Amino acid sequence: MISGQNKNKLISILEHKNYEAVGDSFIIFPDDMNNLGSIIKISNRFGIKLIPIGSGTTFGSGFKPPDNTVFLSTQRLNKILDIDRNNMFIELQAGCIWKQVFLSLAGQDLYFPIDADSIRAKRTAGGIFCSLKPDSSVSNYFTGIEFYAPDGTLMKYGCKTLKNVAGYDLVKFMTGSFGKFGIVTSLMIRLLPSKDNFFKFEDLENVTQQTRQFTENDIYKKLKNDLDPNSVFE
Repeated sequence: MISGQNKNKLISILEHKNYEAVGDSFIIFPDDMNNLGSIIKISNRFGIKLIPIGSGTTFGSGFKPPDNTVFLSTQRLNKILDIDRNNMFIELQAGCIWKQVFLSLAGQDLYFPIDADSIRAKRTAGGIFCSLKPDSSVSNYFTGIEFYAPDGTLMKYGCKTLKNVAGYDLVKFMTGSFGKFGIVTSLMIRLLPSKDNFFKFEDLENVTQQTRQFTENDIYKKLKNDLDPNSVFE
């Protein structure tokens, strides 16, 4: 639940269509990158906590957000930014529905090594990336990322190559982070031209993590304190 005062601060920068109150939950659906940055900066200023989500399909019906918390959905950031067939890459926003995008690509002989049948209909690209096991083979196909850091700074790392070591390391760092260190807005993904000769399809369940509980990990605590001192991202 969020206080009425803080809710009004957020509503003041939103159009009516970009938020929804569901019971005690308040959900924001930014459809503009500048608007998203403003939301994060206001949250920092007034101590509002943000839970990044895609379509919200991984949250059970009994999930209760902490006090003064809102859900921040990328559902309306759902554009395909580029398909580079020559270099076998796609760049898409985090709110794109994974199954729709990659079934369409398969019809064009462009593939990614997750079995589309193992993915629920509403799972988003950002949601899948943020729940991947960082050491899975599938994670190596993500080579670039754009995200808003906890202070509201827009960050972009990586490119259409695996040679950019600094960028690629940060992509790995954000893999499987469940939005704890920022909200992912777009992804660069490497594709392959054959489903038979280059890889085996993985079931999504085998390459993703189910837990959001980082709090007992000493490394997480230090990183969280350094990167998100106001604990904006829950």
